[in-house]
Amino acid sequence: MMHRRREHAADDEYVDLFFAVTRWSGIPSIAEPAKCTELVWADLDDLPGDIIDYVAVALRALRAGHRLAIFGWTDRASRSGGV
Repeated sequence: MMHRRREHAADDEYVDLFFAVTRWSGIPSIAEPAKCTELVWADLDDLPGDIIDYVAVALRALRAGHRLAIFGWTDRASRSGGV
């Protein structure tokens, strides 16, 4: 889970949920093509350069074993990848 600061003054705060998939059946596809340029399997040590900042922070937090990450509240928290 990630608690994320609002992006614009008129926004609300965000709570994002991330899931680790251990089994998959079917072919992954982009469900929101207007919001996504591509769908790729990527190594956590070699993420695409255009990955959304808060998603990269969430992936680092999950890899480090954190169940909660924060983003946008302070520079330190956004860089740390977890709490």
